[in-house]
Amino acid sequence: ISELNLERKSLFMQFTTSILDHIPRLGWVKEPTPVTILDKTGKSLNASWLGCKRDDLCTTLFGGMKVRKLDYLLASKPFNKAPSWTSIGAIGSGHLVACTAAAKALNRQFNPHLFWEPVSDGIAENLAYTLSGSEKAHFYRSRLTLFLNKPSLFLKRTVKGNLVIPIGRSEERRVGKECRSR
Repeated sequence: ISELNLERKSLFMQFTTSILDHIPRLGWVKEPTPVTILDKTGKSLNASWLGCKRDDLCTTLFGGMKVRKLDYLLASKPFNKAPSWTSIGAIGSGHLVACTAAAKALNRQFNPHLFWEPVSDGIAENLAYTLSGSEKAHFYRSRLTLFLNKPSLFLKRTVKGNLVIPIGRSEERRVGKECRSR
């Protein structure tokens, strides 16, 4: 990485940090996600630089961007006062795990809507954790079935008194592609 690129990155980080400091947050994420530099692998791939984000070294709320998003979202109105939330994801969704952890930490009710995916040990572990913090979980055969049965989860801010924690943009695009492909 050149000196100029490092300087640009530093200026960008200072600028965005100063802006983000003025937005309410819960304080769960204190620093950027640690990155491990992978010199040998990078060289073998002829990459000038290769690194791996280490969410496993982050906060106890399961780290990374999911918690970073919730850190800001759940501190903002109307989420900061809502007694219950809902969201959607696959049965092994890291998003739903983070939402469950947040609900437990803030003593809130969380009601996930889950669709099935092939089960592995990690997925079963995530599902067990999500269900451990849920008063009422709703299951759907597929992402498409969930979308067709509960479009309000994708289109509204509140469903049956629960504020909807938005999913990532990539999920919305995938639902659209799945609908078009059928």
